[in-house]
Amino acid sequence: MERGFRDVLRLQSDVAQAIAAASARTKSAHYSSRSRFRSTRAVNPEAYEAYLQGRFYMTNLFSRPQDLTTARVLL
Repeated sequence: MERGFRDVLRLQSDVAQAIAAASARTKSAHYSSRSRFRSTRAVNPEAYEAYLQGRFYMTNLFSRPQDLTTARVLL
């Protein structure tokens, strides 16, 4: 199933629910985790993209000062 970028948190929630359902050890643990995953918010695609780019600059290109500055601006 193909989804829009705005639905990335919904997709993560759906995947997490599927995993929880497949590996639930007890009924009570299964039901308590399902209610937690239902509370997702809409995602601002531009903000999420900037966050991902900032994380990349911060974790992969940290050897140069200008890369850390770029990461700070993006984050």
